Amino acid sequence: YYKNNGYDVIAGGLLYPMEKVYDKKECFSETLFGKDNTTKFIVDGIELLKAKSIKNIQCREQRFINRIKNLIKPGNG
Repeated sequence: YYKNNGYDVIAGGLLYPMEKVYDKKECFSETLFGKDNTTKFIVDGIELLKAKSIKNIQCREQRFINRIKNLIKPGNG
């Protein structure tokens, strides 16, 4: 929607609690829906499977934040 209405969009995707470990090969695309080579598409979130403690969840949350930070840096994917 935003991309089609003239906004500069870095990435689009789905963010939610994940049941699997993040795998960039399955969760990341350099193109938005295979059409736009300037906008990335991601499926990402915080891995909650077998999270046994708050500290463990916080660690996974930080990894998620770092992936998003790296994604929005110019020239990164």
